[in-house]
Amino acid sequence: LAPGSFPMVFVYRPMLGMRRKAIWLAHPVRPGAERAGENWWDPKAQGTSNDGTGDPVDQRLRKAESSQNRLEKQLKDARERAGKLQAQLQDARQGKGDKGKGKSRESDKVDEPEPPKAGAKAKAKGVQTVCLSNLKQWGLVWQYYTDDNEGYFSQGINVKNMSGWWRGEWVASLEKLLRKQDILLCPSANLSRSNRSPNYTLKPVNKYKNDSWDTVGSWNASYRHGHISTEAIPTRSSYGNNNWLYNAPSDIQGRKKDWHWRSINPSGHDLHNIPMFMDMMWRGGGPHHGGSNKFMPGNYNGDWQGAGHEMKHFAFDRHAGGIQGVFMDHSARHIPIKKLWRLKWHRTFDTSRKMTWPKWMTGYPNYY
Repeated sequence: LAPGSFPMVFVYRPMLGMRRKAIWLAHPVRPGAERAGENWWDPKAQGTSNDGTGDPVDQRLRKAESSQNRLEKQLKDARERAGKLQAQLQDARQGKGDKGKGKSRESDKVDEPEPPKAGAKAKAKGVQTVCLSNLKQWGLVWQYYTDDNEGYFSQGINVKNMSGWWRGEWVASLEKLLRKQDILLCPSANLSRSNRSPNYTLKPVNKYKNDSWDTVGSWNASYRHGHISTEAIPTRSSYGNNNWLYNAPSDIQGRKKDWHWRSINPSGHDLHNIPMFMDMMWRGGGPHHGGSNKFMPGNYNGDWQGAGHEMKHFAFDRHAGGIQGVFMDHSARHIPIKKLWRLKWHRTFDTSRKMTWPKWMTGYPNYY
């Protein structure tokens, strides 16, 4: 070698996405690299090639890994918050509180009496908080899915082993992303209803096992979605999908192809008003004005009239006069029941249409 020169080492590296093909990349051995302990043979360690330009494959890999790690951290933090809130809720149910530390429950009852109404409100607020935490995690799960699919939602149909069960297609598409199964159940609706009559009773169930109670849910009951693939999933849920999200290749169950949102960031629309994942009494729904059964509420709170009654799956009072949901801008919030008709369910949904309400809904505030 001439004075001042250094050898060239050729490293065989298969490029991403190429099968049985490769190129030879030349990386110079920098003087003193071995003595300094540098990984001069590892392109990831160096980050750039000898001409100062970055390896586009490695850059894409690092970017994808960074995005995945960020989302996983957010999901982990949300789970931890949900766990703390559930612990606080359990303490409240047992009559414990911060003021009661170091005291017996009897002394708490004497020294720190709490009005029943205030206690009930505090418990309801704690339940709402846990529910909102669950829904925020669902927003992250959908974000994670769309990040891996060029910004698009799943198709809503043609999923293996679905057998035409399209209202619950999201369960199959998101199954591999579910890390904590408890986010499928709202604390206010983790039991089952005994039957579909207005006089049903609530029955305890084990969400990881099959049960003999009714499949449909209600404002205070979960629905049963069963098994979709060979992997085990919980058999009960109280959340569901806005089925207008899908990147539909055709009309689905009467829902027009062109009305679907398709991507998680549709341009020219208010993402704050587009619902993604909500409190529900069925697997999914797609409200529209193609018939009264597609947008009218039920005759009582939790009324079940069939899977095709799209708005009824959302229109009930579960939390303080409404339900809760996560939106395309990732905000998770309470939605008063009559405000459901002011949300932008699909691209052409008329949010100004006047409604005639059933008797049980007359006392709820109106929104225009």
